[in-house]
Amino acid sequence: MHFKSALISTFLFVSAVLAGRHHEKYQSQGWFPNLAKQYPNSDHGGVYFSNTWTGAFWNETDGTFAVVTSTFTVPAISGPNGSGASIRIGIDDLTCTSANILAGIDLSVTENETRYKAFSQWWPHDKYFYNLTIATADVIRTTANVLSSTSGAVLVENLTNGQTVVQQFNTTPALCGRSAAWGVSDKSTIPSGMVTFTNATAYGPGGTYTPERANIVRLERNHQNLSNVNINGSSVTIWF
Repeated sequence: MHFKSALISTFLFVSAVLAGRHHEKYQSQGWFPNLAKQYPNSDHGGVYFSNTWTGAFWNETDGTFAVVTSTFTVPAISGPNGSGASIRIGIDDLTCTSANILAGIDLSVTENETRYKAFSQWWPHDKYFYNLTIATADVIRTTANVLSSTSGAVLVENLTNGQTVVQQFNTTPALCGRSAAWGVSDKSTIPSGMVTFTNATAYGPGGTYTPERANIVRLERNHQNLSNVNINGSSVTIWF
């Protein structure tokens, strides 16, 4: 892990990843293991419910996705001490039971203050946390890349202050390369807030995808809806 200036080109980063990725065999897994209550929607691929995650995602065949990226403004949140959430993008975040690659920021309310921490993760391994300086209203760009089923990289950029972190992975278990997602996951107590992912895009051998007509996931607990998701072209807005 190392820091660089925000002059690192996301375009070059993505292009290099795609140029170096060919003929990779992905591990096949079951479909939508973490979601329930799917029903069709004329504006989206489907609407699902989860007790841990809310947002938008595409699910295709194995090996479809190599890169997912988006930009968001760090939201102000409110909630009791101990509440928190993660704003994140990822590949295989929802539909691959073996592994996923994630990038984003954790938000937590501690001693009546909101704290932010940038992270990356090759789940099921632990998160890596970074000392990027992050404040409310900062603009963050995140990119997750799959180089092979067992290697990848993430880029987290604070476009407001120019700080950037790059994390490379070379590990197991294997990714599927099946889904791309933009969303918010929560702790046991979720704070209140809103975030909009802009320029949300996923790339790979399957082509270029935006959230338009993607599946959406709403957060639900005890039969109570705790989030709302709106898709507008390449933007995803989540109220939680």
